[in-house]
Amino acid sequence: DGNCTDQSECIPVTTLGIQDNQLTGISFYPNPANNQITLELGQIQGQVQVQLFNLVGQLVIDRTYQGANAVAMDVSGLSSGMYMIQVRNEGRVFNAKLIKQ
Repeated sequence: DGNCTDQSECIPVTTLGIQDNQLTGISFYPNPANNQITLELGQIQGQVQVQLFNLVGQLVIDRTYQGANAVAMDVSGLSSGMYMIQVRNEGRVFNAKLIKQ
């Protein structure tokens, strides 16, 4: 038709930024680790899922904790190398690198 215009209807767009779904206040030690790591979960309430992935993306540890402020995880069975640790709680996520010696 050739009836194009340079105006369109305004549509509100809502995005979920990284800051909106990031868990904060979490720390873990030691890093590098040998046999065990301690996760300090801060003020997290409810169920917490902790997962470790190797660099190929394979899930190597999957644990769920309820109402814990700190947890100890045995990593002695892992091969030496780098892993990604992921903590999930109520749709929010914490990601970090873990080095296993």
